[in-house]
Amino acid sequence: MKTSKKDMVRLLCILLGVALIPLLLVIAAMNSTEKYAARPGVFYNDSFYSWDKKAGEFSLQELSDTLTQDGTIDTLLEMTEACYDNCQTNREEFYNARIYRLKNGNESIIYLQVSPSSDALLLFRQDS
Repeated sequence: MKTSKKDMVRLLCILLGVALIPLLLVIAAMNSTEKYAARPGVFYNDSFYSWDKKAGEFSLQELSDTLTQDGTIDTLLEMTEACYDNCQTNREEFYNARIYRLKNGNESIIYLQVSPSSDALLLFRQDS
């Protein structure tokens, strides 16, 4: 059986195509700019805190004897970024919120006053 030059070139092109297609797909996947949202919450006192939505809202006036204000969320990150430094959030609604902590020293819970004109506080629990 004689193989012509044309058959050899055709076979070589098919082999290159079969080898290059998976390689190009792998390169495309590695260079993908698709991002995923990071877990929403705030970073405070070297710990990450998640909003306890089930707890509802609390009143600053009712809890004022047990709380002390301890800063403001002053850094807003992208939704795709994870918080890593104190007073950061990746949720726009928590940006500029006032942080309240318990006077008794319990660091597993903090409260955020999202709007300065509102008495409402949101409960955040420290992630373990």
